[in-house]
This record gives sequence, structure tokens and C-alpha cells, in this order.
Amino acid sequence: MLQVATGNEVLSTLASITRTDEVCRNLDLELFDLGLLDSLGVVEMLVFVGF
Repeated sequence: MLQVATGNEVLSTLASITRTDEVCRNLDLELFDLGLLDSLGVVEMLVFVGF
């Protein structure tokens, strides 16, 4: 159960960073190719997960 909650939290954060809920519905999106995620977004995700 904890893994599901963590996965949902990560997807929610990714949706916030990319400014689209599509990342929650389509896990196969090419985030960089579509311009939804860039290097600053990766840094934001790393900060979220605690690296």
C-alpha cells in the first residue's frame, strides 16, 4: 500500500511540475521530447524525493 501511495505522490508532483495531469493518465509520455520536462524540472523532482 505504501508503494501505491508513494507512486501517486510522485505522479502528483510530476503533474505539478509539468503543469499537466496527462502525466498521470499516460505513463509513456516522452516528457523531454514534448517539452513538458526540462533540467530544472528534474532538479525539482530530485528535491522532492530528497536527493
